[in-house]
Amino acid sequence: MKAVAAWRFRCPYTREGMRDRLNALGPWRWSDRDSDRLGEYLSTRAIADHGMIKIFEEPAHWVLNVVLDAEETVVKATLDTLFQQLLPGLEATVLGETDPWE
Repeated sequence: MKAVAAWRFRCPYTREGMRDRLNALGPWRWSDRDSDRLGEYLSTRAIADHGMIKIFEEPAHWVLNVVLDAEETVVKATLDTLFQQLLPGLEATVLGETDPWE
């Protein structure tokens, strides 16, 4: 199952603060990245070779961008981890879905 989606959110952390907090929360290792397209952002490989999650900044909010290609149960478990553990751990307020980057 391929899942490509993105959500806008706000939280009280800077990018560096989010990285440190996410790494403390686990289960994935988050790293700083930089690209011409997204600027500075965070990323993690949630599913080896089949799942990338990125967090990048847009005016007035952050974007959580998810591209997963795995069995449905693995995709669901990954999304559950994001929405039940990591976003609450960032004290995030989800503002809604937005267009994803693939």
